[in-house]
Amino acid sequence: MAIAANIAGGRAGAVVELECLEQRAPIYVVTHDARVEETFTHLIEKGPPNRGRTDIQIRALLNFAYALSWNDRDSCVHALDEALRLSAGQSDPGAQALTHLRVLRAAHVGGGMECGGRAPR
Repeated sequence: MAIAANIAGGRAGAVVELECLEQRAPIYVVTHDARVEETFTHLIEKGPPNRGRTDIQIRALLNFAYALSWNDRDSCVHALDEALRLSAGQSDPGAQALTHLRVLRAAHVGGGMECGGRAPR
């Protein structure tokens, strides 16, 4: 990731780094890679404060909730709750609706298997 951060330098480099992390994160999830938590934490907490950050955070939270659902029901539900909270900041009503649908799907997939059957608050 250091290479990605240095490609464009400064703020642009940070955007390139985030894009690379967003591409790698799902791979880490499906391969049960130990870097999954670190990657999603970085995407959720350290993204550049610019346009599109909320969308990046929401995508990261939804994907991280899936990974958390394997072992940590409470953290999974917390991630889904946080995605719903952040969706209020999305300016596009369609994006808000999609976020709500993805949260509901995650909470109820397979009869509530993801997140141990607990729905977000």
